[in-house]
Amino acid sequence: MLRWLQSLFSRKAERRNFVRVHSDDVRILIEDEDLELVDWSPGGFRVHGIASTSARGRRIAGEIYIANEPHGRFTAIIIRVFEDGSVSARFDEIAPDAFRALTELPQ
Repeated sequence: MLRWLQSLFSRKAERRNFVRVHSDDVRILIEDEDLELVDWSPGGFRVHGIASTSARGRRIAGEIYIANEPHGRFTAIIIRVFEDGSVSARFDEIAPDAFRALTELPQ
């Protein structure tokens, strides 16, 4: 049983393309609102502040700032809504400069 659980969790971890990072270098603005960023990766992010109007599968659009500099717009799809009011979203489209800057930040 223990081996089965370990294999289940290791497979889940392997599905991630990028490591999640907790950093103040990245800011997410959605509908001109600066949201509290829980974590981010070049593949997506988790934020507090939009859960009351969010549903899994909803497409959202916003801007990404890295080191207080605007790096472009993105669209993302909400993939999970948490009980604590946060949501996880996967980037659907992201400005190439923003993606490049995210991959170059320390992880």
